[in-house]
Amino acid sequence: MGNTAARSLLIINPISGQGRVRESKDRMVARLRELGPLDVVETRRAGEANLAAHRAVEEGVRRIIVAGGDGSVNEVINAIAGADVELALVPRGTGNVLARELGIPVNDVDAACDVIAAGRSVPMDLARANGRYFALMAGIGFDAAVVDRVDPDVKDLLGPAAYGLAGISELLRHRASRFAITMDGLRYETDASLVVVANVSSYALRIKIASHASYDDGFLDVCVFESAGSHKMTLLSQALRLILQGTHKGDPNIRCFRAANVIVESDPPVRVQVDGDVVGQTPTTIQIAPSAVRVIAGQN
Repeated sequence: MGNTAARSLLIINPISGQGRVRESKDRMVARLRELGPLDVVETRRAGEANLAAHRAVEEGVRRIIVAGGDGSVNEVINAIAGADVELALVPRGTGNVLARELGIPVNDVDAACDVIAAGRSVPMDLARANGRYFALMAGIGFDAAVVDRVDPDVKDLLGPAAYGLAGISELLRHRASRFAITMDGLRYETDASLVVVANVSSYALRIKIASHASYDDGFLDVCVFESAGSHKMTLLSQALRLILQGTHKGDPNIRCFRAANVIVESDPPVRVQVDGDVVGQTPTTIQIAPSAVRVIAGQN
């Protein structure tokens, strides 16, 4: 990459957001090159963003810009956590949850580049689930099963609607589990369909599951979707409330806690997803990593 002391690296995922990156690539690169020397890497398959970010850290690049979605961001944070490198975003994915949390304009490349140019750098917590860092949330149970059901080709075609179709399919066959959740040493047991361990308030688009969560408070917010009576009807009611109201406020079957260290066990074991990628199943151990990365943020 040559002299990297003052260089930035732009990592582009060309298939993010149903291919929207391609439409704006040339303009985006031109705008970012106005800010200083810039190298560009275009990924072709899963894992390449992580490898490119690792290489950039080793070569002393001081800023990595991700043009893609939350999945691409997750690959990069797993390479740069704890390193002396700054993260910036040009959101071009399906949900762009982290960008919304950081106050970065979505679907407006020029406005996102303006945020990067302003250079407001802030510390951001990450969390780690069984060794895998995440910026947004870990979903344990129902939503991880939904993520596992989504066909990548269908997601590219339909966008967020692909998750809705997978969710209906999973609801028809889903069963609740007995969860044992240990939070900072205190154990809590209940029957539930889903446990969300959140680092940010937003879950998807305008849905806020952990409304009090913040990416810089040093804590994780744990939301437990408990089962009552017919667990499928309870889960359907919880999902509809979130979709229609954007919050679960008022639902007596959703309980929320705060902790820095969380262990989730279940019987039977269930899948675990972090930032939209399935990473295994329970049991899982999740820990906060305070101020693990610096990010360029807008004005919320």
